[in-house]
Amino acid sequence: MRSSTVAVASAAVVHLANNIFKVFLVGRKADWGVVVRFAVPAVIAAFLGAALLNVFAHVPPLATYQLGGRAHTVAAIKLLIGIIIVGFALFELLPKTANLSFDRRYLPLGGVLSGFFGGLSGNQGALRAAFLIKAGLGKEVP
Repeated sequence: MRSSTVAVASAAVVHLANNIFKVFLVGRKADWGVVVRFAVPAVIAAFLGAALLNVFAHVPPLATYQLGGRAHTVAAIKLLIGIIIVGFALFELLPKTANLSFDRRYLPLGGVLSGFFGGLSGNQGALRAAFLIKAGLGKEVP
């Protein structure tokens, strides 16, 4: 198993434990309709993203270069994750998308997107928060 796969799997275990703790801490205040419509697709898509990460782990490097006397490689998955992160950052910074909001009927789609890219990159928390805030659910809403 490649180190990137182990890192994402390790982070997943920590996040699972944290989420179980949160359910006990604030679960009774949660809007369970939102949780089910967002979280179930997110979990399934996270497994798909992690599976794709495992596929990318076996792709040979796209390029290699020397810097500071050390050899470095450009892996396809790292390039893809970098592009995704820059894309999400630009999406947040563009004035046309600043006031963008999503109807709650798109919660399953948001779950799929945040879960998939979270499984692929390990950045699910940031993606989940960005979508849920745009859907009118602040961070204080469990």
